[in-house]
Amino acid sequence: MGKKNIVFNSLLGTDWVEEDMAVDGVLIPAAGGKADISDLHFWVDNPRVYDEVHSSGLIPDEITTEDIFKRLSNFHDAISLRKKIYSDGAQRDAVIVAKDITGKTDRYIVYEGNTRLSVFMSLFKEGAKGDWSKIKVILLDLTDLNPDLVITYIGDRHLNDEVNKWATHKGARYYHRLVKTNISNGYTESQSFAEVARKFSKQITK
Repeated sequence: MGKKNIVFNSLLGTDWVEEDMAVDGVLIPAAGGKADISDLHFWVDNPRVYDEVHSSGLIPDEITTEDIFKRLSNFHDAISLRKKIYSDGAQRDAVIVAKDITGKTDRYIVYEGNTRLSVFMSLFKEGAKGDWSKIKVILLDLTDLNPDLVITYIGDRHLNDEVNKWATHKGARYYHRLVKTNISNGYTESQSFAEVARKFSKQITK
C-alpha cells in the first residue's frame, strides 16, 4: 500500500477518490470521501472565532472541540446554515481537512468548513432526522510539503470570496497573526511584511 493511500485510509477508510488541490503553484495530493465527525477537530486559530476563543482565559493548547463548538454553533450564520443543511439533508461543499499543521498532535483539523462541522455536530447531538455522524471532506496529504499552504488557501478563499468573506477587521488580524508568526520563526519585520504580501498580493501590499 502506497504512503498516500495510508494517509487517506487513516481517516476515510477505502471509500475515497483522488481530488488533488493546487495552491500557490503546488499540487497537493488530496482525497474526497466521508469522515466521522468524532474524528474531526475545529481549528483553534480559525479567524471566525479567534477572538472569542482566545479571550476565554483558556490556554490555547487546552481549548477543546467542545469549547469552540459552543461558540461557533451560536453564531447567526451557523444557525442560518443549519436550516439550509437540514433542509438539503447534507452539506453542499466538503470541508477541508489536514493533520494538525503545527505538528503538536496527530489530530485531523478542519481548516475550512468549521461552521459546517458545527452544524453537523449540533444536528447529531440533537438526534435530528437523518445521518449526521459523517461529513463530506477533502483530506490533504501535506507529507513533505510546506504546511503553510493550508493557511494560504484559507486566506485566499476568505479574503477573495464575497460569499464567505471575513469581516474587514478579522481579515486584518489574520494578516497580523501571519506577520507575528513569521517573526517568531526568525524573519525580520520587513521580511515578514514582504512574505505575507507575496502570498496575498491581490489583497494587500507590503
